[in-house]
Amino acid sequence: MSDGVDAAWEERILPVLSAYTRIPCLSPAFDPDWEERGAIAAAAELLHDWVRAQDGGLTTEIVQLPGRTPLLLVDNGGGGDPIVRWASGVRVSGRTSRYAKATCSSGAAPQTTATRRSPP
Repeated sequence: MSDGVDAAWEERILPVLSAYTRIPCLSPAFDPDWEERGAIAAAAELLHDWVRAQDGGLTTEIVQLPGRTPLLLVDNGGGGDPIVRWASGVRVSGRTSRYAKATCSSGAAPQTTATRRSPP
């Protein structure tokens, strides 16, 4: 089994993580022109494309309100806890009751809190 995990890491995960770290994303607090530069959107697209290329029943979409950073939603069909607990520029904390709350990856309070209800 560890050979399969090692192969998946080397072939499917590490190349995308390497590409992701090369995207010069800065928080809107440090880059007022973040939307024009498009780096955060590019990072979200990269991760969105990666999720779509994986085997399994994952669905994904990028949600973005005007003037806000994109949010990558990944759904595993409602079975158990979410398998992806972060999004571009946003980290999703552990469940509170039947909800997952998004917070800024810096740990600071987000400009808005995105709350997504999990299936019953």
